[in-house]
Amino acid sequence: EGKFFQGDVNNPLFFCGNTFDLALCFSWCQDKIACEPFFREVHRVLKRGGIFMFNMCEAKSMKPNYVVGYSQEGLHGLLEKCGFLYRHIDIICGGSEFGVWARKV
Repeated sequence: EGKFFQGDVNNPLFFCGNTFDLALCFSWCQDKIACEPFFREVHRVLKRGGIFMFNMCEAKSMKPNYVVGYSQEGLHGLLEKCGFLYRHIDIICGGSEFGVWARKV
C-alpha cells in the first residue's frame, strides 16, 4: 500500500515535516554525505513516534577508510544530537556494520 521515493541524501528531503511513520535507509553510500544534516532531515519528516531504520558501516571495519565512520558510542551521540532520544544499535554482519533503530519522540 505504500509508495517508494528515491532522492539524493545530500539535498533536503522534498517532504513536509511530520509526514512519515517510518523511514528506511539501507545500502547507502556513507562516504558521499554528511550524516548529521541527513539525520536531521529524516527527523524533520518523521511524525512523533516515527521510526528511522538504517545500516551503517562500523568505523574500524571500513576499507578503504571512508570520510564518514562512527563508533557505536559516536553514533549514539550523533542520533541524540539530531533529536532521536530513543535508539537501539545492533552489531551485524560479523561486526562490520551496525543495524540501527531510532525513534522520534
